[in-house]
Amino acid sequence: MAIGVGTTLLFAKGENGRRPISPLLSGVGRGAKWAGRGIRHGAGRVREEGGELLDRIPIERMEHALSETFSEAQERVDEAVRGEVHALRKAIRRQRQRLGL
Repeated sequence: MAIGVGTTLLFAKGENGRRPISPLLSGVGRGAKWAGRGIRHGAGRVREEGGELLDRIPIERMEHALSETFSEAQERVDEAVRGEVHALRKAIRRQRQRLGL
C-alpha cells in the first residue's frame, strides 16, 4: 500500500503542473548526456592513439592479480559451503535423534 502511495505521489502532477520526479529525471538526462560526451572523447582518443595505449596496459600483471583474487574467492566460498553443509548435517542428526529415527 505504501509503495503505491509513494509512486502515485512521485508521478502525479503537482500544483505547478510538473511531476515531483521531473527534476530527478532531468538530472539523470543531463548526467547521461555528460557521460556520452566523455565516452565519445575517450573513443576518439583510442582511435588516435589506440596501439600506443594498448601497449601501456599491464595485461600480465592484471591476469595474475585477477587469478589470485578468483582463487581466494573460490577458497572462501568452498570454506563457507563446507561450514554450511557441516551445520546442516548436524541439525539433521539432532532432528533425527529428537524424532527417534
